[in-house]
Amino acid sequence: MARYLMFVMTHPVEGADAEYNRFMDEEHLPDVLAADGMVSARRFRVAPAQPDFGQLPGFDYLTLYEIETDDVTRTIGALENARAGGKWRPSDSPSPTRVCAVYEFLSSADASSGGAPS
Repeated sequence: MARYLMFVMTHPVEGADAEYNRFMDEEHLPDVLAADGMVSARRFRVAPAQPDFGQLPGFDYLTLYEIETDDVTRTIGALENARAGGKWRPSDSPSPTRVCAVYEFLSSADASSGGAPS
């Protein structure tokens, strides 16, 4: 089975940080993870220190979704159909502006192994 990583960069609408985080943790992530092929999700908030090559401005939150599937087109299609078909609970707290992409896994490395890819 092939492995993928989907990243989504988002931000809440003005003044809705608490509702945005509650919605993401309690409603949206469980909805997304219910789809076939979705394995896990991890959320992050932008750190106060950034490297000189920077960040995408305006996106305070990043969610990483791990996907395992033999048909990534079908898995992504199921997510899009669930969203468009009203199967996910709606919220006004996330901004409609977001950046999303899916990447196929190639290799990994960690410091304990000297950084060599596996």
